Amino acid sequence: MGTAWAVSSNPRSLGLQSEESSLGSEAERTMILYGPMQRLLVAVFLGAAGSAIVLAGVLPTWVGWFAFIVGVLQLAFILTIFSMADPTRFYSVTVNMGEDGILELCELLIERGIGIEAGLLSLRDAHIFVQSGIAPRCKRVLVEPLDADPDDAVALAEAIEQVLADGGVRLEQVHHGDGIASWAVNRRAIARGHSIRTGLEDTPVLPDGRIASGNGELVAAAVLLLKQARGRAIS
Repeated sequence: MGTAWAVSSNPRSLGLQSEESSLGSEAERTMILYGPMQRLLVAVFLGAAGSAIVLAGVLPTWVGWFAFIVGVLQLAFILTIFSMADPTRFYSVTVNMGEDGILELCELLIERGIGIEAGLLSLRDAHIFVQSGIAPRCKRVLVEPLDADPDDAVALAEAIEQVLADGGVRLEQVHHGDGIASWAVNRRAIARGHSIRTGLEDTPVLPDGRIASGNGELVAAAVLLLKQARGRAIS
């Protein structure tokens, strides 16, 4: 499975975030390593250092006890890493609303604290999503028209967005398409203030039709689109 990259279309920033279908962003996952685990390792180190200082007497005893105290504080603050965090930001999954039994699956995932990104590939998917009433418990919507023709893909993205608006769905939207049509969908999404997504899994070509050498080249092209849009907004 290829990694897709979500790109924020906020004109004040150009944020890139690695998105995978089963887990949250790299930043959210490494929070576990560089948060609680880091504090735990520091506490162990300070405990060992404090013991060595007190037993060996190489430094004043108060230095060893100070190391013990700081180590205990590190342990005490481990749980605060998650106190203000939304657990659905650690694990999330994209679910295509046109699949059989998908609403039951969504309920199961939500019960287990897994965030939902609702994938809408067609107007039927959009109507199912709106009528299900599950939108308030989802993280965002993925608008993903799969039409090969750029004009058709853009028209479908517009129609899906209209269904969401008519249904009162105000979730964050991420847009992308398939192949060369994805870039047309991205341009429209940026102009509408939505985020976009790109990656070799769905978009193996650059805006000019050339085969991309890798995800890095695709991300660079997406960033260029955002910069151009920001330049037009400023001017």
